[in-house]
Amino acid sequence: MPRRRKGVGVKLSNGRLAQAWARDVDRFRTELTEAHLAVKMGLGPMGSSKDE
Repeated sequence: MPRRRKGVGVKLSNGRLAQAWARDVDRFRTELTEAHLAVKMGLGPMGSSKDE
């Protein structure tokens, strides 16, 4: 286990479980949830544009 980090269980899209590590677990969960919602809405990653 990396120092000063906590493990977070993550369920992957194929149903498998994985372990992620984060210093700030609450922020990690928030960012991951927002990214998941953006993908469901059809938005791409921040900073990227298909029009360019």
